Amino acid sequence: MSFLLEEEQRRFLELLEPIRPGLARYCRAITRDRETALDLVSEAILITYEHFATITGDEKSFSSYLFTTATRLNKRWHWRNKRKVAYDSELALEIRDPNPAPDLSAEIDLLYAALRKLPASQREAIVMFEISGLSLEEIRLIQGGSLSGVKSRIARGRQKLAKLLGADLKPRNVIPAPSQSIGQTGYNFANSSIRRSMK
Repeated sequence: MSFLLEEEQRRFLELLEPIRPGLARYCRAITRDRETALDLVSEAILITYEHFATITGDEKSFSSYLFTTATRLNKRWHWRNKRKVAYDSELALEIRDPNPAPDLSAEIDLLYAALRKLPASQREAIVMFEISGLSLEEIRLIQGGSLSGVKSRIARGRQKLAKLLGADLKPRNVIPAPSQSIGQTGYNFANSSIRRSMK
């Protein structure tokens, strides 16, 4: 019995040695990390060895099984690690408090109610520009149409929103330029703390 096991191990190593460097290069290329590639090679070899008795055929079958195992393991690891995110203290400070102050929460609810009353294209343009911080060109690419159309939707939406909220609409700049940021131009139609808490 041990002789068969030794013979099986010898055959496994005979099949593995010629393709091991290629497997290592392949794993390095798909993981882009030396340590992860080494782990992937080891794990793929171990799984292939455990199932060696089920692999029928020649070197091509062995090679195919080994590379397929490495590919599937990498996908599984990538899928599992995609949900893990490294802690970033600066990013943590930007996370919105799920429980804003009661007065701020009421203002946010009013703002959302007013936004729902706007036509969809104007509401989307305002949310993308004022809350999400997208540029006018990015909004144009998303919504389609022309840059002047985007500016028009934002301006009309702001006017309707200001009217719905009973805000004093004081233009600082009539039409925002594409290169200007949110803070440099636009209408102050709502409290800036509302905008910050909605991000």
